[in-house]
Amino acid sequence: MPVFAYLEDRDSASKATTLAGIKHFLDSVYGTSRVNTRQTTAEEMARYEQLGSQYVKDTKRDRLQDIKSWKKTSTKSPASMRGYLVAVRGFFKKNKIVLSDEDKEEISRLFKGGEEAPVDAPDHAQIRRFLEFAPPHIKAICLLMSATGMRIGGTCKFKETQIDWDRRMITLLAKDEKGDKGRVVFFTEEAEQAVREYLKIRRKIIAKNNRTVLNFTNTDKGKERHKEGGNLCREDGRLFPFDEATITRAWNKTLKKSGQLRRNHLDRVIFHPHTLRSFFITYMKNDGCPSEVVEVLVGHKLYLNYTRFTPLMLQEHYEKHSNVLVIGSEEKVRKTIDGITAKITELEGKNAAKDATIAALQYKLSKIEELNEITEKLRQAKDDPDVLIEYANFLKARKEKTA
Repeated sequence: MPVFAYLEDRDSASKATTLAGIKHFLDSVYGTSRVNTRQTTAEEMARYEQLGSQYVKDTKRDRLQDIKSWKKTSTKSPASMRGYLVAVRGFFKKNKIVLSDEDKEEISRLFKGGEEAPVDAPDHAQIRRFLEFAPPHIKAICLLMSATGMRIGGTCKFKETQIDWDRRMITLLAKDEKGDKGRVVFFTEEAEQAVREYLKIRRKIIAKNNRTVLNFTNTDKGKERHKEGGNLCREDGRLFPFDEATITRAWNKTLKKSGQLRRNHLDRVIFHPHTLRSFFITYMKNDGCPSEVVEVLVGHKLYLNYTRFTPLMLQEHYEKHSNVLVIGSEEKVRKTIDGITAKITELEGKNAAKDATIAALQYKLSKIEELNEITEKLRQAKDDPDVLIEYANFLKARKEKTA
């Protein structure tokens, strides 16, 4: 019986993910590598079936050591490796490869935690720079994700019919969301404009993408890979009928053009689509949007929280704080800065004029006070002429002191 037979009843996405983990493990054990990481040909699948059968039959192998070596030599992220471990454990269980309780505990400790790549939220200037070089579909995806906090997976799944244009709201279905829980999200006018511009040329973008895929290689292996329509866009009602790999390639190409294709110490791209989710959460919370509302909007589960928000409540909170999600264009930002600078200059000029007026009034006031003082001395001199002489001497001494 084929060692991967237990995967036949799974959907294509689940099957592909599970097989990726098992193939990665078998490559580590036998020192092999995948011929093609995008599509699995029948020939390649037969090779892994043979390797899987060989591993199951080889009862003398040290399974724990195999897993340790696999973990040590892998360049995948800790999160990816934990996902792959689930696939490998399932492969062991279905093919009756038994691990001792001690081995299971050691493996759990080995894969627990680990160094993750930090996810920093991009700022508005970074996103603006990116958008300058982005093709229409990537620009629409970028602005929609930054305005809604959606995951890239969910962005590729919802259909145009799920959009309420009047309320600028998208209803996400439970079957398309992580955690099997549907929700509503809202988007800005800026994101709406980008999506509408994309819709005008959507068919051309789909056709161009499919030509790129089909012309990716003219080898027999390339034709074999794409004869089933691998990586092709399909008119199935989705707003963005692309797979995640297609978007990632276009995304990284745009990053390279904008001079922002940088990698961290784990060799992973720093500014990737998921960081827009961090952008949404960071700026909404920092602007004062209630944490519970933000968590609901991005689809996080609220533990021990019985607060419920209606779509109308969520929309009110969103509209109150969504101004911080507006990216704007470089020209718009420049005009805004120029306008603010001009206003400051104008206010400074008005303040200078006010200062001059105040100084003039203060001078007049001092003269009035001096005149009043002289008048009073003259009145006193009627009764005592010596008062006037004393006052004259006083003024002379004050003048000499200030000279």
